[in-house]
Formats: sequence, structure tokens, C-alpha cells
Amino acid sequence: MSRVDFGELVTGLSETVGYRRAREVVEEAVVAVDLGQQSDYAVDEALEVCDHIASTHESPLSLAARALRNRLRVRRLDRSATDAPSLFENAVDPAVEVAFTDEGSVVRRTNGRFADAFGVNSTTAVGSLLTELPVPPHDTDELTDLLNELRAGETLDVEVTGQLASDSEDEQRVFRLRGIGALQGEEVTSGYLIYTDITERQRRRRELERRNEHLEAFASIVSHDLRNPLGIAQGYLDIARDETEVPHAADIEEALDRMDEIIEEMLVLARGSQTIEDPEGVDVERVALEAWRHVPTGDAELELGDLGRIRSDHTRLLHVFENLYRNAVEHGTSEGTQSVTASDGGVSATVTVRVWLDDDRLHVADDGPGMDSDLLEQALDAGYSTQSDGTGLGLFIVKEIAEAHDWAVELGESEAGGLLVTFHGVERA
Repeated sequence: MSRVDFGELVTGLSETVGYRRAREVVEEAVVAVDLGQQSDYAVDEALEVCDHIASTHESPLSLAARALRNRLRVRRLDRSATDAPSLFENAVDPAVEVAFTDEGSVVRRTNGRFADAFGVNSTTAVGSLLTELPVPPHDTDELTDLLNELRAGETLDVEVTGQLASDSEDEQRVFRLRGIGALQGEEVTSGYLIYTDITERQRRRRELERRNEHLEAFASIVSHDLRNPLGIAQGYLDIARDETEVPHAADIEEALDRMDEIIEEMLVLARGSQTIEDPEGVDVERVALEAWRHVPTGDAELELGDLGRIRSDHTRLLHVFENLYRNAVEHGTSEGTQSVTASDGGVSATVTVRVWLDDDRLHVADDGPGMDSDLLEQALDAGYSTQSDGTGLGLFIVKEIAEAHDWAVELGESEAGGLLVTFHGVERA
């Protein structure tokens, strides 16, 4: 891709405000966008400078900056003659080029995808007005307004509705319509438009929103409608024990504690299963250490390998580590014997847990007794537990949270003979 001279940026504005003022404006802009004054810039960098000038100055300087920006964009699109066929014929989305004339937006050329999608003949379409073709939006006035915006120097990135040639009469699709104008001198004389069918993407988004709303409603029921009577029962038990000897009080309290534990895990499950629409950059080491502090680990040890930042949800990643740590500590020690729960509520275990990241995989492994290979697959099912007092939700919650991240979970045997949990499809941030 060709580069843009510093002098070219100045000259592009100098006809409007004079060379000296134009130079000052460009110098200020390159500093503001963290580029610094150089002899030349990549086209994308020069576009950033133009956008900054256009957004921080008033007319006529802002208009001159937008005009310069459009010229540079055309340069990026038309780097060479061989790129033009590629833009159209090899594009996976329908694309069309129009010329702006007194009669309207006249079709110059289309790609094959455009002809197939909207049922037009590429040859006969050339020379027709775009507003006369069966393209979205089908409302002629709406399409005319969008083309006028393009002709005025604006770029298009809007959602429009319409149909494909193969659709039934009452079927409606959603398209993302993107457009950019091409300048000749100071006038936008032509434009490029690309249609991307986002109907399925929109459907999935709505479905995810509904699913998340249902899960949140379920979490609310669990939190209030179950926890409140549980708290009342615990309160009456405490009052009764203060006033008299209650038969089987310890068993009753143990049952209430177990119910509270199940409710807590159901809350984590409901909220952890909600699809993550906008994951953020999360420091894996920080979350792994935070989770270790939250779990009674006794004499267990944590080893952290090569870790960095991944795109995730902090709270849900925290729950993943907490459940895996708890599973490792409660199910065994490095000697292969069952862990011992101390009388003070602490846990005595000598298991070592390792966490590391490589490529697109996050690993959590322990050196405990591990799990028989024929049990690995069902270990991720809801309700599965090797302990009589277990809820069977720990690893199921891990799986649900992973799927909310669009990760795949694999259970296996660690090098030390314990359990290895691997998350595939992890994206680094």
C-alpha cells in the first residue's frame, strides 16, 4: 500500500486555510493521535489524522479534512488495477459500484454475488439506476436518501431490510449496508456499496438475549423465593436450640447447609450460563490467585505457568478456577488418598494444582488420584459426583461457563496422574 507524504496532508488543507495554518493543524493532529511528525505515513495513519482534524475543527477546515480523507480512502481501495476485480468478483458479499449523475445513481458494475442474491442480470443492470433494481432497502425514498449521503461525502454503515431473490414474498432479511464514495477532484462522483446478510446473526442475538433473560429470571427466583424460606427455617432452628434440646438438630442444620450450598451453586450456574456478548481482557494470573484465596485449600499448593491476558468475564472465570480448585482439594491428595476435612472446617490436602496457558488452550491440572477414563465424559454431567454429600454441580458449572465463552472443555489425565482440564478456543487479549 502506498504511503502519504506529510507535505501531501498539509497541501490537502492549504487551499482552505493557507499553507502555514494547514501545517500547524497537521502537526497538532499527528501528536494528538500519537503518531509524531514523520516524513510519511501509512494510509490508515493518514486517515486517522484526517478524522481527528474533521472532528475537532469547524468548517471549512473540517470539510477539507473529510474531502482529503475520502481521497485517501479511494487510494486504499484502488491500490492497483488488479485489486478492482478482486473487490467485486471475489467478495463473498454482494457488491455494486455506482456513478452519481444528474439522473441518479447509475450502476457501473456488480459482482456475481450481487446478481445471484438479488436476481438481476449483471449485464443489463449496468446503466440502470440502482433505485430501480430489487435491492434493499426496497423503499425507493430510503435508498435515495442513503445514496445522497454517500454522494455528500459521508460513509455508510447502516442496517436495512429487504429480500433475496430466493425468498418468499413475505420473508424479510436484515442487511448491513456499507458504502464509500470515490472523489474526482473535490466531488464525489461514484460510490461502492456492499451488502452483508446479518439476518441469522440478528436471530442468534435475539435468542441469546431471551435465553439470558430467562436465566436471570431463574436466578432471581432461586435467590429470593428459595433463600428467604431457608433463612427463616435456619432462624427458627437457632431459636429452638436456644430454648430447648432439639432432636436431630445437627442433622437438620447439615441439611439446611446443604440446601444453601445447592442454592449458591444454582445461582452460579444460572448466571454463569448466560452468554458472554462482550468479553473483556482479563489477567489470568490475577484471577487464578484470587480464586485460590477464596477456596479452603489447606496444605495444597498452586503453581502458575505461562499466563497472560485472555478475553473472558472476570467473575465467571473466577468461578471456574474456584470449582476446579475445590474439586482437586476435595477429591484427593498427591498420595492418592481421600482428603480429610478438619474439625475446624478447614481442609487438609497436599495436592498440587497447576495452571498454564498455551496457544488457544487454558489448562488446570492436579496430581491427585485422577479419574477412571470411562468416567471422564459423564463427570461433566449435572448431578454426577463421586462423593455422597456432593451436589454434582461443580464440573457441570465449569462446562456451562466454558460454553458461555464459546470454549470447549476436555477432561483427561495429567502428567502426574491426576485430573487435567483443558479449555479449547481461548482467545488471548
